[in-house]
Amino acid sequence: MAYRWRGLSFAAPEGRDESHLLFVDAAEPPRWNFDLRVEALPKGGLDAYVAAQAAPEGVVRDGRSARTVAGQPALVLSQHLDSGGSTLIQRQAFVAHGERVIIATMTARAGARATAEAALERWMSSLAFEEESP
Repeated sequence: MAYRWRGLSFAAPEGRDESHLLFVDAAEPPRWNFDLRVEALPKGGLDAYVAAQAAPEGVVRDGRSARTVAGQPALVLSQHLDSGGSTLIQRQAFVAHGERVIIATMTARAGARATAEAALERWMSSLAFEEESP
């Protein structure tokens, strides 16, 4: 498969995992990262899928809200992790689309919370599906 990016075209390495798309803040060190992936949505639906997602050790869930994103049902989780004197915040948007779920995860240092939350909101408001749901 040929990839196109910034005026380049190239073949990616064999054995790659194409299930994630990752964006990282340009600051050094990065203040946030944004991960996007698509998975099969099990028969139980979006609520069951999100409920089955176990929070990693030490992560505290702060909230869960239902909303509509790109005309599709979505759930948004808010959580944080306090570790070694610093806090990481995370918001995850799970968007059902036919037989798949789109998962957008924004993780940020506490000082970049507003920037990260605005970026996730911008992603949710800009999401569009270029194909019918499978």
